[in-house]
Amino acid sequence: MMTMITLDKIVKVYQGVVPHEALKKIDLNVEKGEFLSIMGPSGSGKTTLLNIIATLDKPTSGYIKIDGKEVSQLGKDELSAFRLKKIGFVFQDFNLLPPLTVEENIMLPLTLDNDSPKNMKKKVKKIMEDLGIAHLAKNRIHEASGGEKQRIAIARALINDPEIILADEPTGNLDSKAAGDVMTLLSEINKIRKVTTIMVTHDAISASYSNRVAFIKDGEFYNDIYCGDHREDFYQNILDVLAHLGGTNHEFQSTRHS
Repeated sequence: MMTMITLDKIVKVYQGVVPHEALKKIDLNVEKGEFLSIMGPSGSGKTTLLNIIATLDKPTSGYIKIDGKEVSQLGKDELSAFRLKKIGFVFQDFNLLPPLTVEENIMLPLTLDNDSPKNMKKKVKKIMEDLGIAHLAKNRIHEASGGEKQRIAIARALINDPEIILADEPTGNLDSKAAGDVMTLLSEINKIRKVTTIMVTHDAISASYSNRVAFIKDGEFYNDIYCGDHREDFYQNILDVLAHLGGTNHEFQSTRHS
């Protein structure tokens, strides 16, 4: 297997009256085509870690390599271009633009990339058909359900054929049926398109769709577990680790959807 992402001794300190060390010498390798979930109690550093992988934040020390390139060496414009080509983002609150139609929202990364209008329409039509949302093309965002909004967001994340998808609590605002549908979709995209997928989640059932779960606690790597052949066993193993990790009961959801 080829390594897509390497984190080497990543430290992140937020300066303030009392400096806060959010990440403490995190080492992590993510293989090309892997689906990795990151879990841990609130305040453990999950989102900070995802933002550093996304190149939206810089580590205080340590380095990150993506597809063999040390991204901390890239300038601001180079990083923007790198993100646009390489990474698709999926957020809990969808981050869609209400004034635009569904197809215009999906098309947005292509307009930033100066693609031709004809090519853009062709790509958007194909991705909407693949994700079962072609009938929503001319609709406004407010006309879509929560599950449909997340499919639109996933379509937008995929439109530039990224090699990496980063998802931050993608099922956090969804009911159990929509959450299950979105996780099935992300899992299929990962398998069919071989897109390296990293997801931060509190939800053990969502995490059970991935190949591996890495747990962090108090900014440090705690351990990781792999799926194996049975998703039900993997789900139970995730719950067992979460029980050892601690955190309050409401922090981890485990019975929301199947």
